Amino acid sequence: MPFHFIEEYQRGYGLNLQIEKILHVEQSKYQHIVVFSTMSHGVVLILDNCIMTTEKDEFYYHEVLAHTPMQAAREPRRVLIIGGGDGGTAREVLRYTGVEKVDMIEIDEKVIEVSKRFMPGLSCAFDDPRLNLMIGDGVKYIRDCKEKYDCVIVDSTDPIGPAIALFSEPFYSNCCRILVDEGAFSAQTESPLFQRDAMASIYRNLNRAFPRLDPYFSPVPSYGGLWSYALGTKGKNPTTIEGWEIDFDLKYYNESVHLGMFHVPNDMKEITGRD
Repeated sequence: MPFHFIEEYQRGYGLNLQIEKILHVEQSKYQHIVVFSTMSHGVVLILDNCIMTTEKDEFYYHEVLAHTPMQAAREPRRVLIIGGGDGGTAREVLRYTGVEKVDMIEIDEKVIEVSKRFMPGLSCAFDDPRLNLMIGDGVKYIRDCKEKYDCVIVDSTDPIGPAIALFSEPFYSNCCRILVDEGAFSAQTESPLFQRDAMASIYRNLNRAFPRLDPYFSPVPSYGGLWSYALGTKGKNPTTIEGWEIDFDLKYYNESVHLGMFHVPNDMKEITGRD
């Protein structure tokens, strides 16, 4: 009898993955880590019984999270990534030849280790000399940071456990503080379908922290369908494609996708503060 992993997004609805082989199981200092292979989604990374990423559809998430602020910022050279231990966001940011340095701070080094071992297509940027990888607390780093960045990208898990502080107003305010005037910030902001209360709290904090905040949306099938993100800036309109600078191939993100992502669905306007 085949083994299955089931993640319920709400009672009676979820994603069912048939497991071909369990590749790795361990309890890190911060979370329970499982890696397994599937016929439908390739290798899958699970943290605390939640799907973090799959080889099948990770690009929907990583391309949108990374390239949207990179296009909104003016000539980004210095980038900060909070979280992102699987390496997908760093991979996308380091596609830009103009990027000089990426500081990345991840709290759980075990996530990096298993991603490098089992998901090399995601973790390929860890060997890039422009990447400065730090193991530590992203909230503390942001609070104490004296540097300025062109882009700050928060690639976090859900707002539970050690990640709760990554969704707070003080954290978002410090992210805004360390941005240059023409910089851009992005973060994932949960599922519009299944985490509406959490989203409402997140957007209250974000709207207090940034002079301009633009919600945007994209599909991520293994996250239950539609996913939400926030783009924070210091007043600039980031929703246009003026100065488009992508000269490499991507699987999902392009000019038309960029323009369409910022149309806020009617049932999301009040939650995101766009009513």
